[in-house]
Amino acid sequence: MANQFAINLGFYMLMPYLADHLAHGLGLAAWTVGLVLGVRNLSQQGMFLIGGTLADRYGYKPMILTGCVMRTVAFGLLAVASSLPALIGASALTGLAGALFNPAVRAYLAADAGEERRVEAFAAFNVFYQAGILVGPLAGLALLAWDFSAVCSVAALIFGALAVLQARALPTRPPADRGAEPAWRAVAADWRTVVANRPFLLFAAAMTGSYVLAFQVYLALPLRARDLFGEQTGLVTGAVFAVSALAALSGQLKLTAWAKRALAGPKAIAYGLIVMGAAFVPLLPGPYSGALGLTASVLALVLCAALLAWGGALLYPFEMDTVVRLSGDRLVATYYGAYNTASGIAISLGNLAVGALFDTGIRWLPWAALAATGFACAGLVTRLHRGGYLAPRPVPAVGDTILVRPGERVGADGRVLDGASDVDQATITGESLPVAKEVGDEVFAGTLNGTGALRVRIERDASDTVIARIVRMVEEAAETKAPTQLFIEKVEQRYSLGMVAATLAVFLIPLAFGTGLADSLLRAMTFMIVASPCAVVLATMPPLLSAIANAGRHGVLVKSAVVMERLGQVDAVALDKTGTLTEGTPRVTDVRPLAGTGLDEKGLLILAAAAEHPSEHPLARAVVGAARERGLSLPVAEDFDSVPGVGVTASVDGREVAVGAPARLLDRASDAGPARAAVVAGELEDGGRTAVLVTVDGAPVGLLGISDRLRADASATVASLTSLTEAAPVLLTGDNPRAAARLAAEVGIDDVRAGLLPQHKVDAVKELEHAGRKVMVVGDGVNDAPALAAAHTGVAMGRAGSDLTLETADAVIVRDELRTVPAVIALSRRARKLVVQNLVIAGVFIACLVAWDLIGTLPLPLGVAGHEGSTVIVGLNGLRLLREVAWKRAAA
Repeated sequence: MANQFAINLGFYMLMPYLADHLAHGLGLAAWTVGLVLGVRNLSQQGMFLIGGTLADRYGYKPMILTGCVMRTVAFGLLAVASSLPALIGASALTGLAGALFNPAVRAYLAADAGEERRVEAFAAFNVFYQAGILVGPLAGLALLAWDFSAVCSVAALIFGALAVLQARALPTRPPADRGAEPAWRAVAADWRTVVANRPFLLFAAAMTGSYVLAFQVYLALPLRARDLFGEQTGLVTGAVFAVSALAALSGQLKLTAWAKRALAGPKAIAYGLIVMGAAFVPLLPGPYSGALGLTASVLALVLCAALLAWGGALLYPFEMDTVVRLSGDRLVATYYGAYNTASGIAISLGNLAVGALFDTGIRWLPWAALAATGFACAGLVTRLHRGGYLAPRPVPAVGDTILVRPGERVGADGRVLDGASDVDQATITGESLPVAKEVGDEVFAGTLNGTGALRVRIERDASDTVIARIVRMVEEAAETKAPTQLFIEKVEQRYSLGMVAATLAVFLIPLAFGTGLADSLLRAMTFMIVASPCAVVLATMPPLLSAIANAGRHGVLVKSAVVMERLGQVDAVALDKTGTLTEGTPRVTDVRPLAGTGLDEKGLLILAAAAEHPSEHPLARAVVGAARERGLSLPVAEDFDSVPGVGVTASVDGREVAVGAPARLLDRASDAGPARAAVVAGELEDGGRTAVLVTVDGAPVGLLGISDRLRADASATVASLTSLTEAAPVLLTGDNPRAAARLAAEVGIDDVRAGLLPQHKVDAVKELEHAGRKVMVVGDGVNDAPALAAAHTGVAMGRAGSDLTLETADAVIVRDELRTVPAVIALSRRARKLVVQNLVIAGVFIACLVAWDLIGTLPLPLGVAGHEGSTVIVGLNGLRLLREVAWKRAAA
């Protein structure tokens, strides 16, 4: 993302010069300007598909580096020649560079982000993209007094340095193994795959208009500025780019978050196209004479640029995500190449058409055609959506019968028609051990089947399953949670809009009193530069992003800067039991041979482990594991048989050994032993263990106690959390009260709430929040997801966490080290202190520079130096949290 910022900085720094050069230095007609820009896109459209294919076959990094080198050559050409052939040649080279660079970058980003976070990743990417568009023209304006060739040389140096940095920093990912198939045949097969994907082709065709509209910032708006301002075309073009980028920066993340929550992806795309089409309505004919006409023209250009940016910000992340989804996550760069080929053709033809429409002299015609394009494309996307081309696959219906094989997850809520098995329901109910299921028992979607096969009749629609209701509770909790933003985001949008309004006032008021256009525009642009919130925005992000990076190195994935800020506000913690405080794996804790059987602990464990050795049941693995830990040698078991819900039987050293549930095996016992075994089983269960009975030739000989083992760092973590929040954590679990109370006593938790369903955990969190607490919930199962969403901050245990929990959580403990929870809270509090320091530094710089510009005359180069200097200072201050010592202090 930072690379994209640097690329746009170098490229858009030249836009004021190019606009001014095309308008006056060469005196080109509108259609010729369209031709120059069209050459760039024609060179891309023939290479995008090839560039994407090369990226999929040979890796993303080589294509990215090649694109940077070609841009270096292009701007080097402009530095030594300033003619129409040089412009066309440089345009062609930058087009080829984009053809290699763009598909690889987007495919690389999609692979890194993953399906769940792809939309947010593309939104963040566009923020960096627009930041380059904002800073680039401002830098170009600041250097406007320089020679055109000198600025091209600076741009070439930027791209050359970027290529060197990327060669060192960009991770190398090997391309997919394509076997020994000849390259041309593999490429042809890839292209046939793309061409055969009808939904993708229809979507690409419907979306070409969006690129025609977006690229009018390069053509139609500068041409309109040339008609209005003549010699000041370069300054006005830079201002238009700055307004467009600032509008996108102020709206991108908010629009994406709102659209993902409130709209389906196709709807967000359609709405974005409507906004982009409406952007050209203000440019329809109006009064363009006199001072009032000039003011109206400026406002129309600004409004058009802002609406184009907001529309693009709304649709772009969902557009890119849709391309990946339609590709099936395969050949992503090739699909992006094909998509960009279609858009490149549309942009080239669109530029020529718009230039020709300008040359007709009919002032309303270009703007009406562009507005109609946006509205028509929105209608096409809506029709595709309604036609089911972008619809999800159907799910099984109520009444259908499904087969759940051993080891598979149950696909729907229903009732067992045939078969028996043990089902792991920990993700739904929080029970730490599997539950026996027989004919007539209810099973839940998302639970894990054991060793038996089950035929299940579906009794609930997919939208009404337990897991679906949990997901709805997650969504409701997320919607009712108070909107949380970074502190700076609460004022950023108002500040940005106020700054734009103030800039217009600084420009228009002196102009109305007779000041020259150049002087008024120069003072206004200086004001926009020094008042830009770059340092204010960076005051918040570097400390929080540095804290996120440091936490990530130590196994804590914090999903956003907002989450990192919220972590420092936590003053109450609620912990799940199974998989959070405990390891989530059953262990043998008690070996209890019955008196008079002639067996000791070692002999009892040998018999039980030998009989369980062929079994795949979790309890069997616990028994065998206990024997191995003690170094016991196990005899070979013969005639093994497993009955789901009852236990196993096997012949060990000529004796029939059975291991299983006491309630089932005691009914088969042949002597007075059952009474003694029942007493011991009761004692084990009262202590929170699961009792497993062992019989030999039908007679009970002993019992094993099995339970989930406490994490080694659980007690220390509870103590640290108590110290940080000044209150002991609360234990929320769906397990039985006896097991929960025993474990809570071991770690020092007094407030224990056991036997809870997912909605009851949400109620407990709300109860704490109504008492004024900011609650952190730490869990791992699907049943924890609603509480994670309802809490002020949700943290998931990554190793055993369910997909829904990992998606819902604000942070993930990747390495399952519970002690990192208090450490990341302390790190967040340190980051908040640095944010305050940075805001003070940024505020002082902005206030002093703005006052100088308004009261006196601030030289533009000095204003740029002061603005960028404050940005560098706050950035370096925030990067202090990247140091290893910062984590050590937080974990101390």
